[in-house]
Amino acid sequence: MKNNRGISLIEILVSILILALIVGPFTGIFIQSRMVRRTMSKHLNAMYAVRNEMEILMSMNSGEVYSSNGDKTVGDLLIRISAYPYSAVENSDCIYITSKEIGGLGDEILVLAPGGCKTFIVDAGEDLYKMQIAIDGSSYQINSGKDLISGCLSFVNRPSIQINLTDKSPDILYDFNVYGDADIAVYPGNHDSWCLASNGAYRVVDRCFYRDYCVYRVKVGAFVDPGSNNPIFEIEGIITVKD
Repeated sequence: MKNNRGISLIEILVSILILALIVGPFTGIFIQSRMVRRTMSKHLNAMYAVRNEMEILMSMNSGEVYSSNGDKTVGDLLIRISAYPYSAVENSDCIYITSKEIGGLGDEILVLAPGGCKTFIVDAGEDLYKMQIAIDGSSYQINSGKDLISGCLSFVNRPSIQINLTDKSPDILYDFNVYGDADIAVYPGNHDSWCLASNGAYRVVDRCFYRDYCVYRVKVGAFVDPGSNNPIFEIEGIITVKD
């Protein structure tokens, strides 16, 4: 008669132990692999989102780039954009003043400055347009009649003021008064209907007859949530955009 003895409890426990010893490491590898894939996927999504936002910024004009400052949500990521006018002088703020004729109706003046962006309209009937720029240590103030723009300066070196008049109306006389210490450059193009008074010397780049761009230092980062200070992926660079 055959011996049909069943499996003992000890044999079952031993079998479970052997199975655990074999399967356990593979389970850990599987879990770790899933975590790595999720992390890699998140990093790839962040890289794509940041690079896409940088390309979008490069296709904008200067006013649109300025208004893009701040946070926005892209998918499940927080994209943080920091863009401000750039000066080639290290550790220096930059103020751009650009004038463009608007179809014989006058001029549109765009001012881009640290912490502020404003458009001034100069009517074609005005013979004289005056603008005052005051630099006082860590702050600035730009005044044109009743219009005013002011803000703080971030860097220790004197700021750079770049005045672009290449596309202005030839019939309006521009009168600039700059108070305080600043590195000033004027791009008059073919126009001589302007004057500038300042505390120090200024440069006139009279061989530049076409200048339609501003330079920005831009930082774009992808974050998990608004409270995070460590980006998943970040790009910082200098871009040139149209006025």
